[in-house]
Amino acid sequence: MTEFDSIFKRQSIRKYEDRPVEEDVLQTIKKYIETIEPLIPGIEVKMTIVDRTLFNKIAKGKFIVSAPHYIVITSEEKEGSYLNAGYMGEQAVLHLTKLGIGSCWLGGAREQKDINYTLPYTIAIAFGYGRESIERENLEGINRKEISSWASGETASFYSLLLECVRIAPSAMNNQPWICQVSNDKIRWFKKKSNIFKKIFLENLNDVDMGIAFCHFVIAAEAENRLVTFEKEDLIHGIGYVLTAYIKDNLI
Repeated sequence: MTEFDSIFKRQSIRKYEDRPVEEDVLQTIKKYIETIEPLIPGIEVKMTIVDRTLFNKIAKGKFIVSAPHYIVITSEEKEGSYLNAGYMGEQAVLHLTKLGIGSCWLGGAREQKDINYTLPYTIAIAFGYGRESIERENLEGINRKEISSWASGETASFYSLLLECVRIAPSAMNNQPWICQVSNDKIRWFKKKSNIFKKIFLENLNDVDMGIAFCHFVIAAEAENRLVTFEKEDLIHGIGYVLTAYIKDNLI
């Protein structure tokens, strides 16, 4: 299984076997995490693997999943930091799936006040061996919006696989906050406007979700031998504008 396959196979796991991942496998995961490239350069990010005992000292919340291990993402507080965390964290999540290890994003976990990290806590991911299959049988049971409801542009069909991989992406409360405008070799991405409740409780998580979606988008592009670069267009000031993706065929 590849990370691309994991996009279609992975399902979130909330119940884990009470046994740790083998030390040699943990070392493999740590080495992979060290190679993950950020979406937005210039933001200092750290991804640290901790066990259950330490994580319980780091974070608390109503929806924390009990697992043998956690990836704690800490980051500088800059514009795009949550977007970056989602993009980088989802790469780790898909790699875990490739290794046969279950995972779950912990958007509801909040940092304990007495924890002193060199970088602020951003979000965490639970992982371990699941009590149930970490793979879904098919995509029929997932509740996702149709691509046509959030993607516009006459050339959207040119990127059907890339957009399908975005459609599958997990999001907090299944909010699916992405909207895009497709124009030939570029796609402008926007975050949909939230109501008051979602703005209070999901604003940062929506940014994480956008980062997760961008991760899926890039991996799908690589599967089709395409290259994707992201830039922020200075002249685009639409409500919720996030980034523009430029796509070209990889001729190398």
